[in-house]
Amino acid sequence: MARETPERPEDRLDRAIEAIVQGDPAPETSDDLRELIGVAEALRALPREGFRAELGGALRPPIVSHDLRELAKDLPLLQSRWFAKLERASVGVFRFQGRAPWERHPDGDEMILVLDGGGEITVLTDDGPVQAELRPGRLFVCPRGLWHRPVATPSMTALYVTPIEGNEHSWADDPRVAG
Repeated sequence: MARETPERPEDRLDRAIEAIVQGDPAPETSDDLRELIGVAEALRALPREGFRAELGGALRPPIVSHDLRELAKDLPLLQSRWFAKLERASVGVFRFQGRAPWERHPDGDEMILVLDGGGEITVLTDDGPVQAELRPGRLFVCPRGLWHRPVATPSMTALYVTPIEGNEHSWADDPRVAG
């Protein structure tokens, strides 16, 4: 007697989509496929009037203000919390202590606004290192493409606006010569 081969998940999904296309209800299935079948059922009704407006509204971030103190509250050290997008940049808060790795952003400038704590930031330029003080209320903008590293003494919480793409990090003493 031949053994029955269990139905593969892709076969179950195909059967469900075929039923939806025919206008029948999707057959009962496991949780792992339920979300995909829901998407197929939603797409069956397209295009319908108002679809673009509805989709645009669902994809657009909510128009709200953000309480930075609440976002940074209970944020573990060496962690960041992204909460918004601004053009081609992410906006978030981070909290750390001591020395962070070197980083640079070839695709744009980075802005840092210190909320709590402090320290300094070193930027490596063609003319040598430049240091700036970081303390609550201070705003710092690092120009595109320059390696920079903040050092918190003892800790720092800050708001950042940084390019989403192309960011680089290094723990080398001088990341410009690290191979």
